[in-house]
Amino acid sequence: MIGAIQDVTDQHRNRSELEGERELRRQIERNAAELDELLRERTLMLDVLAHEVRQPLNNASAALQGAAALLEGRHDTDAPMHLARGQAVMGEVLASIDNTLAVASLLVQAGPAACIDADIDSVIEVALADMPPAQRHRIRVERGEAARTAAMDVGLMRLALRNLLSNALKFSPPGTPVTLRLCDSDDPLALLIDVIDAGPGVGAAVLPRLFSREVSVRPSTGRSGLGLFIARRAMELQGGRADLVNNQPGSTTLRLTLVAEPEREVPAQSKGE
Repeated sequence: MIGAIQDVTDQHRNRSELEGERELRRQIERNAAELDELLRERTLMLDVLAHEVRQPLNNASAALQGAAALLEGRHDTDAPMHLARGQAVMGEVLASIDNTLAVASLLVQAGPAACIDADIDSVIEVALADMPPAQRHRIRVERGEAARTAAMDVGLMRLALRNLLSNALKFSPPGTPVTLRLCDSDDPLALLIDVIDAGPGVGAAVLPRLFSREVSVRPSTGRSGLGLFIARRAMELQGGRADLVNNQPGSTTLRLTLVAEPEREVPAQSKGE
């Protein structure tokens, strides 16, 4: 009799536990559905922001270019200078918007990117075209590898390159060269892309947080560290890395490592080193 009662009690407890597990699963599914909806809404809002903000800026930039073309060849030296400054500021604003939108997207991307074989030179050409026209002549490309293609996500690779090049141009003395050097690595099997500038290097206080979101290489400028954070996150999603490999005044090297057989696990968020 006691055994039968115990069996009934166990069955009741098992049913209760099973129902509890089912309810927990239903709650998790509801939470996941709500999160998916929030992410869809966030994506829609970002798309609207990108269109509503960038389109007027693009129009203004085109107007400045047209005005500069009309003034070309005239003897007015002040107007072209002011127009060039206006174009530079417009480019900085557009780049800032692009980076802000990129961060919002990269932070919620959990799985690894889908990498395909892409032409290395084409990706570099696009990244160079993203640089301000007046600064492009400073960038020198050096090749030390035979490979012409590599497995990558082209959009993420362009994003990483663009931010490293922009960082190098900003933090090195005006007129000094920035070197973009490509070479192969056997251990691990990877494509290495070094961006070398002639800047003052990274201070010891900043070094541990260099690739985090809030850091500024030069605090007095008020700039955030979004560029380097984006570069590292973009590489992580491809199974690669972004690192500081040489840090000394007059020769600072930031490296992108694109591994031939990347790890498929992607960190949820870069914390810096």
